Amino acid sequence: MFPGLFILTILLFSQHVSSGQARLLLEDEIVNHVHPERKSFKLRVKLEYDHDGSVRYYWRDFRNNRLTTPRLLLSNQTSTIQSPEGYIGYLGLVFEPITPGLALPDRVAGEEREYGFALLATTEKEYYQGSDSRFGMVHADIEDPYLKGWIKTMTWKTASPKWWSSLLEKRYSKELFELPIIVGKEWKSSDKKPIEQKQLEELENEITRYFKAHPETRYWETGIEENLRHRYKTQWYWPNLSAKIDAIKSAADKTDIDIRLIYQIAELRLGDVETFLNHPVSRNFDILALHPYAWPDFPTPEEWLAAHIKKVNQLLKSRNLDLPIWFTEIGVPHQGGRPGELFGYPAKGAEVKGVTPYELAVYIQKVHVIAFSNGVEKVFWYNYKDRNPERNEAENHFGLRDYWNYPKPAYPAYVNLKNQLSGREPGESSQPLPGVLVYEFNGQNDRISVAWSYPPSSRKVPVSIFTPGDTEEEILSIVDPMGELVKYSDTISLVPGEPIFVRTGIRNNNEQKNQPIH
Repeated sequence: MFPGLFILTILLFSQHVSSGQARLLLEDEIVNHVHPERKSFKLRVKLEYDHDGSVRYYWRDFRNNRLTTPRLLLSNQTSTIQSPEGYIGYLGLVFEPITPGLALPDRVAGEEREYGFALLATTEKEYYQGSDSRFGMVHADIEDPYLKGWIKTMTWKTASPKWWSSLLEKRYSKELFELPIIVGKEWKSSDKKPIEQKQLEELENEITRYFKAHPETRYWETGIEENLRHRYKTQWYWPNLSAKIDAIKSAADKTDIDIRLIYQIAELRLGDVETFLNHPVSRNFDILALHPYAWPDFPTPEEWLAAHIKKVNQLLKSRNLDLPIWFTEIGVPHQGGRPGELFGYPAKGAEVKGVTPYELAVYIQKVHVIAFSNGVEKVFWYNYKDRNPERNEAENHFGLRDYWNYPKPAYPAYVNLKNQLSGREPGESSQPLPGVLVYEFNGQNDRISVAWSYPPSSRKVPVSIFTPGDTEEEILSIVDPMGELVKYSDTISLVPGEPIFVRTGIRNNNEQKNQPIH
């Protein structure tokens, strides 16, 4: 639970105001809407409307199952709404207009509006790994205590060398490790001509100041997705990149700082990966960072992610390169558009499929599991929070939280994923039964097997597939994407395409049995 309890009043306004536009005021004692698991909580709610009107409200879970009977909320009256008790992970509070023409905040007339709330363990049980953590978050809220690990929130434009150290130390004090990006006028070059020696000297001097400001920072990304916008075809791109990297390495040598340089390649462009690896400058980088966005339809990760990683590894191996692979950005947009209108990039007429809130929660877990199991060292999710309220622009809807900071189901799904896999090393992946995928993550005293059906189907699977021929081990617990215990006997019922986390350990270790990891 986030520290500090106080009343927060949210006022939401639609960008498309009409005569039927209403305001909905929610007061929650928890600023980031993260409440203790299993416990009920109260909200004060008021529907402000210029006429007599009403909506009905109810609670639902991350699978869109209705949990309570709809109740009436009249306009211009303050009501107390209490959540149902006994749930973990996610609860959505849904408001549906009853009065014809009434439009809820950020919705068109008659359209429902859901506000999300996370229900998480108040005691942190995550294995804290420091810089060894495999998990990262782009645009993270550094005050969020559930994000321990890597973050991306800073570039050279964020702060000058004078303030650089204090900002980094603030993050490290919260057990967050920053991956900064080298950008700005010292780095930027047109690449239509050779970079000037004066700029190279300025680049070396500037990076030296940053190195000295915080010598503990070892990992640096260089530029932002420079394989886009035809830069690879610009005459001087590669010579200029080589010269800039030489200047950075010279600064590191002079300051005696052991740095690791990272190069980004955006999207599923294997040709760009090959072009980069074919150039000698690739030997001056320590990590290959991929941003594998599956535009525009974002199919389920089983259909493409492992194959893409395999092809990149083949390109590395064929060139005798041993570059670790990180995903320093990967994400998927949540479908948030207005009914009947194009979602994607309206100005270009480009449609993007996007995913539902439920699909986003499942997608984020599958991406991490498949990536880690195929050798990707770290995954930085893009991103923490929706960046703009405009509904039809896909770029605005990549967050684990909406623009107003209410959690989507993906937020508790991410926290559960971290707590299940942190401190465990990827092991074997298998298909013990047709249409069932299993990925193992091994800890010191237990093992987590992440399993789901693919193609998605409802089916029962024997628990014995998680302890094959292993008489010394037994099932300790099974939980769903939110961390809720799954009932089982000799078999487990799989929800189509939905991951479960099966924890196994030494037989007769009774103090651990049936204790899920939060």
